[in-house]
Amino acid sequence: MKHIKKLDVLALAEVYAVFMAIIGLVTAAALSLLIIFGPSSGAASLPPGTSMATQVLAIIVVFPVVCFAAGFIMGLLSGWLYNSLAKAGFGIKMEMEDWKGSHK
Repeated sequence: MKHIKKLDVLALAEVYAVFMAIIGLVTAAALSLLIIFGPSSGAASLPPGTSMATQVLAIIVVFPVVCFAAGFIMGLLSGWLYNSLAKAGFGIKMEMEDWKGSHK
């Protein structure tokens, strides 16, 4: 068994951020479709002074950016927490073997 001693916190934060941005983009697309074609898709359901295009654009741009930032922060915190626990003797133990597949 091998023990993961330490994680690269910044690399973990980058991976979390990208995954969360992708999830945010998919969610924003679904929310945008719901705004456009949903049950309350009329102009009466919009706040005063906004258009449907403004809301959809705001969701498609802002939501993935917020998810990216949240993912980055979550990655930093979880990497720091893992490294702290691993230093105290806790951590992930893995059994590993050499790759025997066709890809190198």
